[in-house]
Amino acid sequence: MGQPVRGDDAAGPAVERAGACGTWANGNVARPRLSDAVGNSTLRVIVSLKSGLGALVIAGLLAGVAQAASLQVVVGNIRDARGHVRIGVCTRQEFLGDLCVHHAVVAAHPGTVTATIDDIPPGAYAVAVYQDVDDSGHLKRGFFGMPQEDVGFSRDPSLGLGPPGFDASALRIGDVGGRIVVTMHHFGS
Repeated sequence: MGQPVRGDDAAGPAVERAGACGTWANGNVARPRLSDAVGNSTLRVIVSLKSGLGALVIAGLLAGVAQAASLQVVVGNIRDARGHVRIGVCTRQEFLGDLCVHHAVVAAHPGTVTATIDDIPPGAYAVAVYQDVDDSGHLKRGFFGMPQEDVGFSRDPSLGLGPPGFDASALRIGDVGGRIVVTMHHFGS
């Protein structure tokens, strides 16, 4: 399921709520609910309390729920306006896989595009980006698995003969979020 995204490019706000890291197939936006964080039975107990004590219990439980942050991702070194730029903010388990829950898709144009990805819980993530020039929804690879579309990763690790590991691209996102710049790299024709 996708998370809400905001973005802008030269043509204005052209952001899809779609895809994930890897195949990046279209998905619907799902907002977390309080019942997801504290559990339905706990929520029923809280609601049934009608005294000042009930308000204190709710405040205590909400204080324990981690704040979600927004991450602004600026993608630079985009060579042309073909297709879309697909951005995944991935946990260790999601990195280089078929699904990154936190993601954005923005129209490509030469230079730089920006997307803001919301509702990211604090933790360690790696950002993976590629320009889907043919809008196929997945990264096109050559004979030995080398990307035929431009790619970029957080912390700009050395790409060598294969993709970077999670630790080489990992960054910590806190309660307040932040802003990062990812530089695209070209391997194909």
